[in-house]
Amino acid sequence: MLNFKRLHFSYPGGSEVFKGLDLRIDRGERVVLAGTGGSGKSTLLKLASGLLEPVEGRCLLETDDGRVPVGIVLQEPENQVIAATVEEEIAFGLENLGVPTAEIRRCVEDALGATGLVELRYRAPSKLSGGEMQRVAFAAAYALNPSLWLLDEPATFLDPFETERLHGLILRVPDESALLYVASSPQEYCLGDRLVVLADGKVAGDGPPEEVFDGGLLAELALTEPRERTLAKRGRRGDGVSTVTAGIVNGVMVHDRGEAPDAPAGVNDTLLEELHSSPLMSNIELRLVGVSAGRRHLFEPEREVIGGVDIAFAGGNVTAIVGQSGVGKTTLLEVMAGLLAPTRGRVEWNDGPPEKLLGRIGVAFQFPERSFFADSVLDEVAYGPRNLGFSKSDAARIAELALAELGLDPGIYGHRSPFDLSGGEARRTALAAVWALRPLGYLLDEPTAGLDEISAGMVGRMILSEAERGCIIIVAGHDLDRFADWAGRWVLLDGGKVARDGDPRCWWGDDGEDPWPPPATVRAWRREGRKMENMPGLGMAETMAALSKDM
Repeated sequence: MLNFKRLHFSYPGGSEVFKGLDLRIDRGERVVLAGTGGSGKSTLLKLASGLLEPVEGRCLLETDDGRVPVGIVLQEPENQVIAATVEEEIAFGLENLGVPTAEIRRCVEDALGATGLVELRYRAPSKLSGGEMQRVAFAAAYALNPSLWLLDEPATFLDPFETERLHGLILRVPDESALLYVASSPQEYCLGDRLVVLADGKVAGDGPPEEVFDGGLLAELALTEPRERTLAKRGRRGDGVSTVTAGIVNGVMVHDRGEAPDAPAGVNDTLLEELHSSPLMSNIELRLVGVSAGRRHLFEPEREVIGGVDIAFAGGNVTAIVGQSGVGKTTLLEVMAGLLAPTRGRVEWNDGPPEKLLGRIGVAFQFPERSFFADSVLDEVAYGPRNLGFSKSDAARIAELALAELGLDPGIYGHRSPFDLSGGEARRTALAAVWALRPLGYLLDEPTAGLDEISAGMVGRMILSEAERGCIIIVAGHDLDRFADWAGRWVLLDGGKVARDGDPRCWWGDDGEDPWPPPATVRAWRREGRKMENMPGLGMAETMAALSKDM
């Protein structure tokens, strides 16, 4: 059905992405695509859909069943939604195909029901949360019933319940269709019949997931298996466990097993010490007192998103905020940062409003490109230090250091436009821009979305080192496994209020009554019949070590 033959592709001014790639996907196959950040996964889907054209070689789509050839969900869903309401967005493709009105209505209703969007049908897609917007993009593709499904990390911003719903829909894709699915995390590698791994511009591995796991290719490419598979092996290095996974210590895995990257030439030691090596001179505290906040949507009065939130955060700790899509996680972070004024209550950073710490509160948005405006990656990251009073040359050196901290070589990425980066590269650039500010607090919305294990490990090392420096670190999202490596405190939002707060090991008791789905480490611990009160922590390394005892 879909056939790539000797495919070559490169972006203008960039290096070659594909170097003679060959890949065939037949009708009825469900293929999961994996690879490190920048390996070309999103590019391959865009070539398959016709959004890009190869420089050399061919991309052939053969379909004669009379259905819509392609349905695509892009990595950044806000880049493809255009209609005024959710209902109109789902109907848009069908209308352009000239489908009769009655049939459009039937297809829209079916898509709304299948994706759980009935209550959001009259809302503006642009005003939805990231997870809700991602569901809208999927629903629009679902309504078309395409011959070829192209899904680029469609679960990145979904909560665990919606991810389960999505996976169920994918497993029910008709046998006469084909599916190419870019995995959001290793937990999705087993979603298809084939796992295709991209590396160095070609297909490096292709086969049933278990065969690819056993072949050792993932370890060679610094990728990891699904965590539950690794935990089942008890973390013994001699039994085939990925060396990358074995090198993870509380999520801090980078190329040199957690060691910080070398600083770029020209960054002096005094500047580095001033930036991030020294602890904060005073304690930092964030308090929310009776905070409520809302948002206004098209054709609707302002709707309260969070209500009556009382909570405090101290420096030196990492806190994870979790909850269903649309529950108010992003809204809460924006209120904390002073970007959204509360309708009631107050926000205090060291007994003062956020405005008093202008430039010292670091915010990374759910969609990183929303914060970009500079012509180059280096200028984007250097902008903050320059506004803090650093000279142009020192700001550039700080930016180089920040990029290196997040695994982006300044010599390769510094001159590129931030709008030409892959999703993972853009996210790391946004995080580097925050790090360069030397903030007192980090408010990070979905900081690991779209990141491979190496990149996520670099983010983890940055988070933990900044917490050790005394900063407030708050991460929000749905990456439960990585949050488990970093955060000792979790906050569950439900109905716009704090439903749970504290050590999450107390959430998941031995009775199986869970207020929120647990990470892989907790599932593995309970599967072994271990008592939750004896679990040393949620992190991968400590869980592997504890499960390996007495074996």
